[in-house]
Amino acid sequence: VSYHFGAGNKAELKNLFKKSLLLVGAAGVLMFLLGQLLAVPLSALFAGYDKGLYDLTARAFRLFAFSFLFSGLNIFGSAFFTALNNGWISALLSFSRTLVFQLAGVLLLPLVLQIDGVWLSMVVAELMSFALTALFIFLKRKKYQYI
Repeated sequence: VSYHFGAGNKAELKNLFKKSLLLVGAAGVLMFLLGQLLAVPLSALFAGYDKGLYDLTARAFRLFAFSFLFSGLNIFGSAFFTALNNGWISALLSFSRTLVFQLAGVLLLPLVLQIDGVWLSMVVAELMSFALTALFIFLKRKKYQYI
């Protein structure tokens, strides 16, 4: 991305952007599906000795797996803006994703959703980060011409 951006090769930049989104999006869906399919066997492997812990772990894994749908896209968005030499947006996306949104989710969601709020806090953080990433991708599309 950096090479083609620096070289002014807009056609290849668009091509890389499109292929990257498809690849990262497909990987996110695959990880989500694997998370759903493997929640029970992995929970049994690590927490099968205690029925209550096993049930909690399997449910938590299934809820947490939804975060895989967005996490790759968020990581790609931050790396993409780094490659475009926009460290400020990259840092903002990364900081918001890893600290602001996760912290807010962990502090607020359990108040409403009890223990499920802990597991869903990561999903909500990734969703909020995805919205912010999509906003910057939309806002900067003309400047960098990747769309």
